[in-house]
Amino acid sequence: MKRRILSIITALALYLSLCPTWALAAEADPTLCPHHREHTEDCGYTAPAEGQPCGFVCRICPIEDLIAALPGKVTEDNADEVRA
Repeated sequence: MKRRILSIITALALYLSLCPTWALAAEADPTLCPHHREHTEDCGYTAPAEGQPCGFVCRICPIEDLIAALPGKVTEDNADEVRA
């Protein structure tokens, strides 16, 4: 009886080791933009215990925001707005 229980526990342990562990991965920092995926020495970021925020200023994100704000179709009514 002890061997059967021990073999079941061993089989379960082996089975659980086959489960994917990517679900336990840490989430990326949501404050970082797509163009700055990790902190570097250039951005001046230090650990939260010292309290220094990330100093990275993305030059691409504001341009992408402007492009996303453009209307889908340029008409006579919105042509001046698009030019601006």
